[in-house]
Amino acid sequence: MENQQPNPDNQTQTSSPADNLHQTHPQQSSGNKPKSSFSPLKILIALVIIVLLTSLLAGTYFLGKNSKTGEKACTQEAKLCPDGSYVGRTGPNCEFSTCPTPQDQTGNPNLTPGEPKETRVMKTYVSQKLKDIGFSGYTLKHGEDWTEKSERDDSVGTAKLTLTKDKYSITIQQGPMGGALCIYKDADLPPGFEGPTSDKRGKVYADIETSFGSLRRNEESGGIGENGFSFCQKNDQDGSYGSFTSVGAMGYFGPATFDPATLTEMDDIIKSIKKL
Repeated sequence: MENQQPNPDNQTQTSSPADNLHQTHPQQSSGNKPKSSFSPLKILIALVIIVLLTSLLAGTYFLGKNSKTGEKACTQEAKLCPDGSYVGRTGPNCEFSTCPTPQDQTGNPNLTPGEPKETRVMKTYVSQKLKDIGFSGYTLKHGEDWTEKSERDDSVGTAKLTLTKDKYSITIQQGPMGGALCIYKDADLPPGFEGPTSDKRGKVYADIETSFGSLRRNEESGGIGENGFSFCQKNDQDGSYGSFTSVGAMGYFGPATFDPATLTEMDDIIKSIKKL
């Protein structure tokens, strides 16, 4: 019996486990690997976007913070205005407010230098010119808290106004009276002068400008517990000072020590005088 050789075509081929494993996971070539979704270009773009967004958010935050911190409180400073009032700092730049326009009691901005600061109700006093007397008629303004006392006798040509407030008083007197030369230094006495003089050498005085001339307010010593001031007016022609003003003999009277605010108020009343 002939040995039959196995026919390769009829023989069922069997595969080993190693062959099956090789077929199940075929080796992939390096050229066919799938590309990653996180390419360097995309990562770079994402980083740029993140940086821009971060910068935008940070800028918005600090801008808002600086705008809030910029609203700082203004210092409590005050500026003195020409009318005597005060204004403070205000606004985002803490600048001084605008000073108010000086106004008289009618609300018109027509105050002139030398007139009192009319921040309250003012009264006007009128003194008509006396007949045959060299002094001029005049008007003046004073606060309503000053009491007026007017004495006038046209038959003899005398007039006297007394303004009183607490322990202080202002007097303006007109009538037949002789003047005197006010002497502030030796050079003020003309050679050979024999007329009456009022010695002011060593006196404390203050210059006051008015609409009717330049005055000097001279500190005088009164009686015990009393003090006062006299006035001399400058002669514009020769520069000398006379003991009377063109509206009369004027004076202040008060306690031994004058209150500075009251003294300023009294000066303002004198500055308000206008000749008729």
